[in-house]
Amino acid sequence: MYSGNLPPVKKRTAPETFPEIPGLTGQKRIDIPTEQEERLMKKGVAMAMTAVVLAGSTPALAAGIEQRQMNQQRRIHQGIRNGSLTPGEAARLERQQFRTERLERRLTADGDFTCRDRARVQHRLNHSSRHIYRAKHNGRTAR
Repeated sequence: MYSGNLPPVKKRTAPETFPEIPGLTGQKRIDIPTEQEERLMKKGVAMAMTAVVLAGSTPALAAGIEQRQMNQQRRIHQGIRNGSLTPGEAARLERQQFRTERLERRLTADGDFTCRDRARVQHRLNHSSRHIYRAKHNGRTAR
């Protein structure tokens, strides 16, 4: 932010009334903003646009989580197909996935998906991923 003195800003003036335009005689003219006021308005518009962009990024944050959930679901189904997961293990892992999805839906329902919420879901997904790996590689087979 500029901390020095600003040069004096010359205020633009305009006639007080509109005598030359029919129907507007006697109407007060709106002041023309100064350069400094214009800069402040532009800065305000830029800040508002930034807020809109950031508010719209919540679904983008959840997109990475959705992809992880799909990958983990694929890993579970792959384990069922190749026999590396028993029916009990598969059911437990599916329940765990469902609970994680339910948590995510609950946290995103209000439209405010904070960094802390994202960390909670990511932690659950990390936990589930470890469980999937361990269940697929524990030597028990469905065959």
